[in-house]
Amino acid sequence: MKKTLSAVIAALGVALSVFAQGDPQPTCHMCPASFVGNDEIQAYVKKAVAEKLTDQQIRDVEIGKSHVGIGVVHRGKLEAPAPASVNPTWVSLADNITRLNLAVDQILPLHGRVVSLGDLNKLIGR
Repeated sequence: MKKTLSAVIAALGVALSVFAQGDPQPTCHMCPASFVGNDEIQAYVKKAVAEKLTDQQIRDVEIGKSHVGIGVVHRGKLEAPAPASVNPTWVSLADNITRLNLAVDQILPLHGRVVSLGDLNKLIGR
């Protein structure tokens, strides 16, 4: 009974909030608008590629005290992959093994595959 009563009260609350909103109206009538078509966007993309630009502003629309910027960002294919960063935990492990003069044949991590000490040193660039 309590669940049914709670469901009815919740449904009434939702219905009343929807009806209380009424018909939403725009905040201003006949406000100016900016339309940016696909042809114009594609022209900016072509310009960005031709001039090797990474970003190109299309419009800056003033809306009261704020501005809305519309632009195109073009990121081309990288010529070389970004250098991989070395996990600092691996470096610390190798340093500690060396510092403590431990005889380590293989490293068995909690996650991942078993590696030899030589493989660890290759991974960290030693």
